[in-house]
Amino acid sequence: MQQATPEEIIEMLEGLAEGEEFDTSRVLEFLSHDDPAVREAAVWALWNGELTRIADPLVERVEHDPDALVQSAAVSVLGRFVYEGLMLEESSRGTAEARIVEQVNTYLLEIFHDPQRSELLRRRALESLAFNPTKEILATIEEWAGSPDEMFRKSAAFAMGRVSEARFAALLLKLLDDPSQRVQIEAIRSIGEQGIRKGTPRLLALARDGGGEVAWEAVEALGQVGGTRAIQALQTLSGHDNPELAELAVAVLRDLKGE
Repeated sequence: MQQATPEEIIEMLEGLAEGEEFDTSRVLEFLSHDDPAVREAAVWALWNGELTRIADPLVERVEHDPDALVQSAAVSVLGRFVYEGLMLEESSRGTAEARIVEQVNTYLLEIFHDPQRSELLRRRALESLAFNPTKEILATIEEWAGSPDEMFRKSAAFAMGRVSEARFAALLLKLLDDPSQRVQIEAIRSIGEQGIRKGTPRLLALARDGGGEVAWEAVEALGQVGGTRAIQALQTLSGHDNPELAELAVAVLRDLKGE
């Protein structure tokens, strides 16, 4: 029987991640695959895995995987433990799951504080910790938003999409005009996730004139932001010269109206 190619395995892993019945054991099998792209896909798929079974394998990838992208993906997926920590009820304190959540939070903070870690891992750690940030993390996000390094600004924009802090709205609106398209896109997504309606006029302008991925992300964000002005903006964009963008605007508008 012919062995599956890495591409076929990745497709299978993506299907598992999107399916209703997730098989943690099946995904864990591919964390030691020879192909780093397969290992990375397996790591991302574990976002849906059983908490009590995925922490140690993910930490193992961070500490010992030879591929930097696999390492960084593992740090990102460990952010799920930070998120789940917010969901734990008081009655769950002291359970095995609660202990693992606490251990992972501590581990991510250690990565963030460790100057010997790569810049990429420290940025991913901050993004993960943004689900339930300390004052230090909030201050760092604010600091990185003004960094001369576009990758730090990108991480800050991404992290702000996970933090409901009113003070970050102005920073995100400013990052919509960032010279880096990558930073712009993260700011657009975060404005959508936070439902910042003050961003509607600028999102309309970016959708109308930005072109490429920026325009598409701006249309999607308008659907998330909602409100009368967003509906009007999407109606305007439904007549855009680019038929694909116009079609997207119509689809987003329908979803927003619940049609």
